[in-house]
Amino acid sequence: GLGVMPTDYSCLAWEPQRSQILCGTKTGDLRIFDLRQQRVIQKFDAHGGVAVQHCFLLPCMGRLLTLSAAAELKIWSLTNFECLETIPKLHHAPRSLGSIMTAGQTIACASLASEHHLITGG
Repeated sequence: GLGVMPTDYSCLAWEPQRSQILCGTKTGDLRIFDLRQQRVIQKFDAHGGVAVQHCFLLPCMGRLLTLSAAAELKIWSLTNFECLETIPKLHHAPRSLGSIMTAGQTIACASLASEHHLITGG
């Protein structure tokens, strides 16, 4: 069986085509869990020690989005989990949605409305 889920996981995304669960952690790691093998097949530092609060899959685009507690958005390739783009301080970027954040605040919630629309709130 899968056993008990570790308490350091902060978010999950399910990839049904590969039977994988992508797990963001409170320590900034991203772990790829393969259900067929029932083990973590890959683990890497996704956000430099800052908690991964949200992860969203865009399977038809072959992308994964991760959003850290510090409002950093990263776009990853689902093929090799290479980071394709980093958008630091999402709420400070002119292309973002939501209000301007002051230093020390974090993103409290996020929702993927479509493949082209990420909605965040602090």
